[in-house]
Amino acid sequence: MPEIFNLLRCESLEPCEWNQSEWENVADPDLKPGLRSVRDPRYLLRPEAIESVFLMYRMTGKSEYQEMAWRMFQAIRKATETDLAFSAIQSVKVTDTVKDDSMESFWLSETLRYFFLIFSSPDLINLDEFVFNTEAHPLRRPVPFTDES
Repeated sequence: MPEIFNLLRCESLEPCEWNQSEWENVADPDLKPGLRSVRDPRYLLRPEAIESVFLMYRMTGKSEYQEMAWRMFQAIRKATETDLAFSAIQSVKVTDTVKDDSMESFWLSETLRYFFLIFSSPDLINLDEFVFNTEAHPLRRPVPFTDES
């Protein structure tokens, strides 16, 4: 996904029906349906998308999220892999990507960690016992203090 984008608005808290004519009237026609505009088309190897997929998988146990993660990983690899590492890209709007010769540390410390965890045994880092901080470091949840402790 691009760094900064706008989606077609849904006024309800319930799922909205797809409105093709509204999308055609307000969106950039070069974008995929649902995207209204892209203010920053770069992809910087951020973890937020795979983090969300990882959490959904762990909360539901549905293998469809692992399948989604694998497709995401393949797409990222195809667009960003170099001979030596992975690179941010200048625009997700073009098929022939231009690499930026930069790899943020969160690619290794967060993004790849979530890819690893989604294919690991759920008891490796049990979400009932651990929480992740904003840098994807697992922290053991404190045990509540009781009078019997």
